[in-house]
Amino acid sequence: MNKMSLENIWFRYGGGPWVIRDLSWSLSAGESWGVIGPNGSGKTTLLKVIDGILRPGRGDVLMDGMSIGGMSRRKLARLIAVVPQESEPVFSFTVEEIVLMGRAPYLTMFTFEGSRDRDIARNAMERTGVLPFARRSMRELSGGERQRVLIARALAQQPKVMLLDEPTAFLDIKYQKAVFDLITDLNREEGIAVVTVTHDLNLAALYCENLLLLSRGRVHSMGRPEEVITEERIASVYETEVKVDRDSETGCPRVILRR
Repeated sequence: MNKMSLENIWFRYGGGPWVIRDLSWSLSAGESWGVIGPNGSGKTTLLKVIDGILRPGRGDVLMDGMSIGGMSRRKLARLIAVVPQESEPVFSFTVEEIVLMGRAPYLTMFTFEGSRDRDIARNAMERTGVLPFARRSMRELSGGERQRVLIARALAQQPKVMLLDEPTAFLDIKYQKAVFDLITDLNREEGIAVVTVTHDLNLAALYCENLLLLSRGRVHSMGRPEEVITEERIASVYETEVKVDRDSETGCPRVILRR
């Protein structure tokens, strides 16, 4: 993939109000984007439209000029991987079994993982630092460790685009940093285009090269963090007074709540 384009996307659930409104945006190979905005602004819905789980009522999502609406789920899964929010596992799968699930788009109904699939899964586990846990149940791991396993599963898909929905929502600051460091490394070293939905404006400013700020389903602004995260824009979209200054070491914008 060289470029993904969203062209004039409109989406609503059933006959309800439009959740996404006339949204146009493009993502190139190797780029890192953070999607920010208040609750109800359409962030998670946008990820599902990009992944093809939800089909827009109007507009289209294109991969290198081809509509994803005509692609099979198997083909899309070879192009796009999704990392959901960390959650308590229902079944007692091992880490290795979870990561091998990322190879499913490359298998047929009557085939099992071969040596190449296991090598790719092993490399993904090494890359994400979870290989020492390969034989352990997901239920035995901490939240931060489970999140890295889900990223390893996505990496095993060998995608061109990785979508992450609040990957650090339930993690403490140690694991928040570890997960965002890992995402950044994969973006830079593997060349995977990354789109991360997050509520943490300071993490978004620190780790994402570009930001997309949504407001009521529309693009309010997009660009570099210093262009998007300003006192005026954050106050307008979040309806909360904030102070925005610059971190003295990184130069990144930093959001501080006002009492």
